[in-house]
Amino acid sequence: MDEGSIKLILVRDGESEEGFTWAQKEGRADTVYKRDTREPKTKEITIHTSGRINYHFSDRQVRYIPCLMDLCEPIPIIGYSVPQVALLDSSTRKSEDWVGEAEFGESRLLFTFWVMPAAHEPLNGECGRFGVEGLYALGWTVSQEDPSLVPAGIPDMVFTTLRPKEGLPHQMVTEPEIFLRFKRAMYANDVNAAVEASPDRSEMCAEHIEAMIEQGPGLYPPNKEGVWTLLTRVPMRVAPNLFVEFENPRYKAEVVDLKPGDTRLATVRVRFVVKDEETGAHIKTPVTIRRIALDAEL
Repeated sequence: MDEGSIKLILVRDGESEEGFTWAQKEGRADTVYKRDTREPKTKEITIHTSGRINYHFSDRQVRYIPCLMDLCEPIPIIGYSVPQVALLDSSTRKSEDWVGEAEFGESRLLFTFWVMPAAHEPLNGECGRFGVEGLYALGWTVSQEDPSLVPAGIPDMVFTTLRPKEGLPHQMVTEPEIFLRFKRAMYANDVNAAVEASPDRSEMCAEHIEAMIEQGPGLYPPNKEGVWTLLTRVPMRVAPNLFVEFENPRYKAEVVDLKPGDTRLATVRVRFVVKDEETGAHIKTPVTIRRIALDAEL
C-alpha cells in the first residue's frame, strides 16, 4: 500500500458453516469453543507500518508490534495450518509454486508469515519473502505440523489460523508520524538511485545529496486522475489550509474531499485538483506553480 502497509490475504473460495476456536497454552489446547455462524474462508490481515495489525475475520482482533521500520528481529504475524496441499484451491496451487504435493504428500503443513528487517538472514524453513523499499520485509516459512497441537474432537481436514497473542499494549508510533517517515525513506531511495544512475555522479557533492534528502518530498505531480499530493514537513495539529498561486491566474486549487479512511492522515497530507475557473474544466496535466503553502493555526 502507498504508505508502506502490507495486506496479506489467505485465499480460499466459499464460506465455512461452522468453526472452532481454542487457545494454545504450554503446548496444549485450552477449552474448545464451537462456532455455528457462516464465515468467509478467505482470511485478510492488514499489517500497518505503524505496527498495528488488523485481523479482518472472526472477532476482528487488533494486535500491536514495533513499527515495521524499527524491527530488530522477525516477528510472527499469523500461522496457517493446512491439512494437505491438495486441499488448497486449485487457483492457489500453480505449477511454479514452491510447495508441491510431491514434496509433502498428505502431511499437515504449517505456513507461518513473518515481518522482519529487510536484510535479515534466511529463517529456518523460509520459502520466500518480499521487501518493502529495502526497509523491512514479509517472509513465510513452511514446516510439517505436529498433529498433537490440534485438540481432540477437531475434524482432521480443518484449515486453521493461529494468531500469536503476545504484543505491545498500544501503538508506539502514530499513523501521521510513520507516514512521513516512510515517504522520506522512499524519497531518499529515489534520490540515491538517481545519483547512482547519473553520469556525473562522481562530481556530485555528498553534502548536497544529503541536503536534498533532508529536505524530503514535498509536492507530488498529478496522478492519472489529476490529483496532486502535498506533504507537510511535520504533523500539524489540525488539517492545514492550502494556498496555491499558479502562473496562469485562471487556475484554482480545489482540495479533494477526504474519504473516511483518509482522515488519519489529514494533518500530514493534502490532495488537490486544479480547476480552470473560466471553462470549469479540471486540468489533469502538470501546470506551473509559483507559490504553495500550508497554514494551520496554533
